[in-house]
Amino acid sequence: RGTAAALLLVVFLAATAGLVNAFVLAPPAAFGRIAGRVFNGARALRGMAGAESEYMQAALAPNGLASLCLDRPKALNAANTEMCEAMREKVRGWGEDVGAKAILLKSSSERAFCSGGDVKALAVALREDPATSLPVEALSAEYALLLALRDSPLPSVAVLDGVTMGFGLGLAWNAKVRVVTERTLVAMPECAIGLFPDVGFALLCKARPDTALYLGLTGARLGAKASPAQDLIDVGIGTHFVPSDKLGALHAALQAADLSGDADQAIAAAVGQFASPPPTPPADAPPSLQTLAPAIHRCFGPDRTCIADITSALGAEAGPSTEWAAGAVAGMAGGAPLSKAATLAHFRAVLRGSSEAGEPLAEMGDVLAMELRLATHLKNMPDLVEGITARLIDKTNLPVWAPASDAAVTEEMVQACFAKGSEGADEHALLGVKRPRAE
Repeated sequence: RGTAAALLLVVFLAATAGLVNAFVLAPPAAFGRIAGRVFNGARALRGMAGAESEYMQAALAPNGLASLCLDRPKALNAANTEMCEAMREKVRGWGEDVGAKAILLKSSSERAFCSGGDVKALAVALREDPATSLPVEALSAEYALLLALRDSPLPSVAVLDGVTMGFGLGLAWNAKVRVVTERTLVAMPECAIGLFPDVGFALLCKARPDTALYLGLTGARLGAKASPAQDLIDVGIGTHFVPSDKLGALHAALQAADLSGDADQAIAAAVGQFASPPPTPPADAPPSLQTLAPAIHRCFGPDRTCIADITSALGAEAGPSTEWAAGAVAGMAGGAPLSKAATLAHFRAVLRGSSEAGEPLAEMGDVLAMELRLATHLKNMPDLVEGITARLIDKTNLPVWAPASDAAVTEEMVQACFAKGSEGADEHALLGVKRPRAE
């Protein structure tokens, strides 16, 4: 046994040395290939040892409060596949653990709750291998986590302190209680990188479809200094406002709460101790969504059937909404034309409750399955790598889209994004949800 153990140690050290040398000596073009091999190897080891992540800390307090703390501050808690898989396993496990009474989602950093998914890694993988399955695997892990949290029998509370965008917003929104602060900054900027606002955002905002489309197409920011904190409550992103200087006391109250009885009521009582109305914005603050509601309806309402129509309506705005409209036009101009057209089609389909092909889109599982299909199509287009590279890697902010303009996008291009793939992928099966009976 001693000889065998020594031999294994020698092999491990040799392999480690080889891996380090590969990173140090390999040319830059090879980094992606090496990283891909490391990722696959690490994933296999995670499967053997159980889902864990160095960027996510899990804990179960004596009173049954199960905490998931995102801990990747240098990347603003951008979530990778490993983090999502680890969180999903914890959420599912706690749902079956009699000792777990409630779930708390929080961050170790005041700068961000979660800035979204780790899209930089996706761009690197796609540049190395356009046929890679990594993007589909990553999104499947994200969406499966959202469904696990949404379906958990345990009450849940999320503290959205700092940047909360894309996947981060979807993660938080699936918690039953959502705390926002004066530092909470929310956005859905996916069109600007050649993707689309996913994580079920169209369904989560279904009660406010005009506002949802406005936020999704422009990438407009809410909260912090971008807009009044009340906007976060009005849209439904937050259920409670708590000043950031009271978060420490809130966490302590949650850990001390008696969750043995009605845990929902206990959590509401604990949060209620520290909740207050959002602060009144200064006189020079941007207008609130409530103030802008008539203009948003005029420009993004159900009678707007194409991107050109929306842009034209924004250009026609006059009076107090002129500055807002100009900002919305600028925001839309930064998005990939195909992404914007696909976003409009998807949001309208979710509002309608079914796709053009008659596939039901009334439940979160069905919506996320469709979004997985849409993302699979868009990852095969050049815009995704182009957008991520220009916005987040090279940071030129000068992406070259294909097609290059809204006018160049055809209805056939848009519908192709929602068509079932020739490889016959079963998006529902990838997410572990049942297909709707209509199929």
